[in-house]
Amino acid sequence: MRREILLPGGAWPALRAHLLGQGEREQLAFLLAAVAKGRGWLRLLVRHVLPVAPDDLARQSSTCLEVRPEFSQALLRRCYETGLSLIEVHSHPFARRHAAFSAIDLANEADKARYIAQKIPHIRHAAMVVGHQSLDAHLWEDQEAVPIDLVRPLDPPVTNLIPTSALDTAKRESMPAPWLDRQVRAFGQEGQARLQAVRVGVVGCGGTGSAVVQMLAHLGVRRLVLVDPDIVEVTNLNRLVGARPRDARDGRPKVKVARRLARQINPGLKVQVLALPAGDPRAVAVLKGTDLILGCVDNHACRLILNQLAIQYLVPYLDLGAGLEAAPEGGLSAAGGQVRLVCPGRACLACTDGIDRTEAAQEMLSPLARQRQAARGYIHGIDIPTPAVLFLNNAIASLAVAEFVNMWTGYRTAGEHLYFDLLRPQLTSARADRWPSCIACGTEGTLALGDQVPLPGVGVERLPDHVPVLNHRDEV
Repeated sequence: MRREILLPGGAWPALRAHLLGQGEREQLAFLLAAVAKGRGWLRLLVRHVLPVAPDDLARQSSTCLEVRPEFSQALLRRCYETGLSLIEVHSHPFARRHAAFSAIDLANEADKARYIAQKIPHIRHAAMVVGHQSLDAHLWEDQEAVPIDLVRPLDPPVTNLIPTSALDTAKRESMPAPWLDRQVRAFGQEGQARLQAVRVGVVGCGGTGSAVVQMLAHLGVRRLVLVDPDIVEVTNLNRLVGARPRDARDGRPKVKVARRLARQINPGLKVQVLALPAGDPRAVAVLKGTDLILGCVDNHACRLILNQLAIQYLVPYLDLGAGLEAAPEGGLSAAGGQVRLVCPGRACLACTDGIDRTEAAQEMLSPLARQRQAARGYIHGIDIPTPAVLFLNNAIASLAVAEFVNMWTGYRTAGEHLYFDLLRPQLTSARADRWPSCIACGTEGTLALGDQVPLPGVGVERLPDHVPVLNHRDEV
């Protein structure tokens, strides 16, 4: 079982400033977190950071902290009422490269763990100790302190903070392969190790998505999750990277074509394929455990679901879009695309009106309901093929993959929204502020609520009739 703690953007700098920015006395804070679970993994998703003020402490020194009883009671009642789990964080201001729990820390925690398990059995209890250049963390399970594998703040560049007790395992898994030498020369061994450790979900394996998969395989990413319900058709062959005419004749799933392409580049790549819509609960169950999602979709329903998933499960999401408009007199009247970053803790697509909720609702209708709405004049332009070319898809895919690399290596300032105009040609960037009253990521939204609340839109999309049953044989 892999155990992780994830913090939204801005939470870690504020927490660290409180713990280590006030002299040599120990400081204390509590994190309230929701739980997300999957096969072989568990995440604590931090929703609230609660620094403990001096007035809430009965005692404080360089080696000792004691919280006032009334503060503890109010905190535990809040956990009981909200169902949020508790992470206790304190500092060791004297620790540098090897922060670790003391015997006194562990004894005190064991008493608290027994109390919480008895009084509030529906929450989890974890602890973290933070030094200037290191930290350690564990989760209490069945009265035993079980190590946390990583702590990940979503502040660029995204860095996995490896607890002291998990360092040996992390070092064994991080060595880059020799064929990645030229990349290592660009981003260093540490940067390459970060990239190849990211579990990436790609939703949509069509023209843009297939190019993204190809680039990720060349980058050395070791784990991919591919989601797309569609099969290869003849009209896809002008832009579907890795597709063959036989794939169209056989109606091969696009996810299997993308997997074949990725494994031809890197045979050791682990690829999980799901021939399912993004809103299928089986797809969400896997995507919520990834480290990054690239959405290569062409509809607002999928964008709505992926935006909500990113916010609720603290998974950064890169939204890609490319499009062409043919002029009546010939040529192109518009051409370009965008890459938009949703990094939980900052602005989401809903904050920037990046999702048309009316269109999303229409797209989530069953095929019969859509036909009825179209007949009544409520839906226009239904199922009309749009122009598409490989070179524009590749340009947008390259921008998105470059943004992914930058997120984990920090070779430049992070870009939140990139817009590419092919006709001018011009690339522009824009930033957006998080909207406190945003229906998705605002204070009353679902930020970091994980499995605690249903994900909006999940289970609404329906499988098309032609979705095949995937077997376990790979074609290479």
